[in-house]
Order: sequence, then C-alpha cells, then structure tokens
Amino acid sequence: MSYISVSNQDKYMRDGRKKIRKKWHLTEEGRMKLNVDGAYANDGTAGAGMILRDYTGAVIFAASRQIHVGIDALDSKLAAMEEGLALTLHWTPDAFTLESDCAEVIKLLDVRSPNSSIYASRIIVIRELIRERDIQVAQISRDANKASHELARLGRVQGRTVVWLRNYPPEIAEAICADCTHTLV
Repeated sequence: MSYISVSNQDKYMRDGRKKIRKKWHLTEEGRMKLNVDGAYANDGTAGAGMILRDYTGAVIFAASRQIHVGIDALDSKLAAMEEGLALTLHWTPDAFTLESDCAEVIKLLDVRSPNSSIYASRIIVIRELIRERDIQVAQISRDANKASHELARLGRVQGRTVVWLRNYPPEIAEAICADCTHTLV
C-alpha cells in the first residue's frame, strides 16, 4: 500500500499541512479510481456508497447499500471501504487508487502503526485487501467525494443493495457532473 499526494502538485498551506483537493480528478491512464463513503444516522441506520471509474472518468460501477454496522459513523465508512475494495478487486485486474474523505480512516489504515481500536478486525481485513493489488490510498476533500457520499446516503435511506454496471442512479448525476467534467452524462 502506498499513500499518494492528494494533488498533482505537492502544495502546502502556510502552516505546513497539505492542501486537500476540492474537486475529483482523473487518474493516470491504466489506473482506476475507487471512491468510497459511509453514511450513519443517529437512529442506527447506515449506508455504504462506492463508485469505480477509469482514467477517462467513465463509471465502471456504482453501488449503494444499507449496512448494519452497529457502532458509529466511522464504522460505516470502514465498512464502505471494505465492501468497495472487495467489489473492485472482483471487477477489475487493474491497479487503482482508493479515495476517502475521512482522515481518521486513512490514518487507521497506516500499516506502520498497530491498531488496537474497536475497529481492529475490520482494519485487518481492509489492509489484507489492499495488499492484493497495486492500490494507492489517498485522502480527498468531501467536495471531491460527492458521488460516493450520495450513494451512501441512498443506501442508508432506501434500505436496499443496488449495483449499477457502467451506469449510475439518476440521483447522483449532478454529483458525477460536479466531480468530473470529462464524464458524459
């Protein structure tokens, strides 16, 4: 697993922190990009959203489902990541970049530090999935993760599992357009 810069150029804020991309960007040719997000409500309902796109921005799949995590919002984001990774590993042999807008999730995945949190078993599974392929992990801003965020919300609210192959639901068309102006809608 490698952690990549969150922008094409390493730009830093005055205090030394890296700036986080505000918009979804295409990946390099021959590489896919998986965006994942989880949604959690105080009533205990949770959803996972994931979208895989190729280097042109074309959607390979979009998926949305209700999940039963039982802990909190962070667990829903980890569950979405686990499911997104498993689905992507099934659908493409290509290398890909995994993007999340949750800094805490990215930090928990760092293999250089042991994890003894309540999420340890899920993190172990995610780390194992990441080792299966050339997968880079990147933190992005929520603005660059709108499509998977909306898919996660759909999963939580609609309470069903849906996978769209080479397509996506109309509810995220605006997010797809906002994410990537190169994608035809």
